[in-house]
Amino acid sequence: MLTIDSPRYITDFSALLELPKLETLFIVNAKRITALDWLSPLADRLKVLGIEGSMHTDQKIERIAPLRGFSLEALYLISTRVADQDLTPLHGMTSLRYFRTAITAPQRAFMALNEALPDCQCKCFDPAEWKGFRDPPKPKAK
Repeated sequence: MLTIDSPRYITDFSALLELPKLETLFIVNAKRITALDWLSPLADRLKVLGIEGSMHTDQKIERIAPLRGFSLEALYLISTRVADQDLTPLHGMTSLRYFRTAITAPQRAFMALNEALPDCQCKCFDPAEWKGFRDPPKPKAK
């Protein structure tokens, strides 16, 4: 397990790709990470991934599409905002058993993910969790 906390000035995480036994990776409060494409070489070995913000600052990620094809068992996107709000890249991740995130996509996206992954646990799959919440604003068109 490797946890990297608040790497303020690191922009290149490619050295992590050279760790052959890396199965669990948490990167917390890495303001310079906005894309996940660099993780692709880890698709065959990562089991747990956390890309998280801090208590006071959300981690902003463009999209989670680069995780398509991973066989994660757990995914943590705590205090993370996914700009495109698209959860469909996770639909084929049948190994995913635990997903922890905030309400950063429309409720229908979470319900579709729950349908695609019925064995996965996520608080956002419970309609009661949405009481008092509205869908997040739609992503801005580019």
